[in-house]
Amino acid sequence: MSDTAAQRLSRVLALIPWLAAHDGVTIAEAAQHFGISDKQLEDDLWLAIMCGIPGYMPDQLIDIDFWDDGRIRVIEPLTLTRPMRLSSEEAITLLISLRLMAQVPGIAHPDAIFSVMAKIEQSMDSQRARSSLASDALIDTQVDEAVLSVLDEAGGAPVEITYASGTDDAVSERVIEIERTLSVDGLIYLDAYCHSAQARRTFRLDRVLTAQIADQDPWNVREFATDAPAGPWSSVPELDVVLEITPEARWLVDVYGAEVLAHDPYRIRLVAHSPAWVVRLVMSLGGAATVVEPASLRLAVLETARAARQAYQQA
Repeated sequence: MSDTAAQRLSRVLALIPWLAAHDGVTIAEAAQHFGISDKQLEDDLWLAIMCGIPGYMPDQLIDIDFWDDGRIRVIEPLTLTRPMRLSSEEAITLLISLRLMAQVPGIAHPDAIFSVMAKIEQSMDSQRARSSLASDALIDTQVDEAVLSVLDEAGGAPVEITYASGTDDAVSERVIEIERTLSVDGLIYLDAYCHSAQARRTFRLDRVLTAQIADQDPWNVREFATDAPAGPWSSVPELDVVLEITPEARWLVDVYGAEVLAHDPYRIRLVAHSPAWVVRLVMSLGGAATVVEPASLRLAVLETARAARQAYQQA
């Protein structure tokens, strides 16, 4: 598989300091360390010796000897042996991520997170950027503070929650046992066993309306399997959906990671976890998407559209 420009750039930037610290390493050894072929490593080295600092005269280029005896020696790494510093933008991005992590219910060792945040703030170059994020600032996760407090207090105990589903607008009462929390694209999810469904489920934290520690007596508290799901969606069956879309809906490829199957007409394959969610998505696009497969889902969209039209006619 060929590298993207970003992947190759990241590797070359990491390559020079590593080679400088491992003088005389062979091409094969270096290639094995970076998980690439000997040919890829040689191409990276040829690229590196064409790079340097402004002026780009022979004495301002990175100098590496690697063609004489098959061993690599960094003669002049220029500035690439200096420790890299975070830019203000990178530091702020990292701080925001850490602040979000610190607000995840039941997070282990929060003091360590705050310690890292303090060190990043101290190392930031811009005093203005440093002052813009006070140490007591919080990231708004749109989660009820009372819910967070109960989940923190519960530990591994069962919790009664009121949950608003994002697929069918239903509000349900559930008893869950939380195994872990996950953060995906700035949203926090609870990976839990749901006694109401008698199966593992994933709940988005900002959709938990209320929470209280449950009485354990009526519930048979279960132990989680050791082979926990790898991701926040793995507990829900996957559904392959083929859509035919117009140019206005091509953002689905980027937002949902859809696979492009054809360009004329433009067809994509979307992995979904709820038929109801797909129906709502297609309906919201106002004719810019049509379900091709599966046929049952195509029929569900048609029936939903008919019901909506009939409701308007009655109104």
